[in-house]
Amino acid sequence: MPAGPAGEFFGVLMATRYIYAVAVLEVAPGVLLLINRYVPLGLTRLGSAIVNIVFFHILMEPSGLPLAGILTILWLLTAWWARSAFAGLFQRRVQDRGRRKPAGLPVSTIE
Repeated sequence: MPAGPAGEFFGVLMATRYIYAVAVLEVAPGVLLLINRYVPLGLTRLGSAIVNIVFFHILMEPSGLPLAGILTILWLLTAWWARSAFAGLFQRRVQDRGRRKPAGLPVSTIE
């Protein structure tokens, strides 16, 4: 166990069994990447986990920061490979794709 705040944080995760939820939310997307299915979904989920890992090492356990950096670089390379799946996220506006007008009453039936 690490000493200081990192050890206390890890102790709380173990005591509350929250670590199991974290493990599932990190392993499941990793499996999606390994089997090459739903890669954008796996990358999205792993992105938030990697942000937490990086902040943990910046704020509590700086000795693990080089490994967190390597993990971030690997994620960025994989996300770059799948960048076409994320293209819609970087649009300024939603494009009108020929929406149908709602059916309703005629505009004027009385003359």
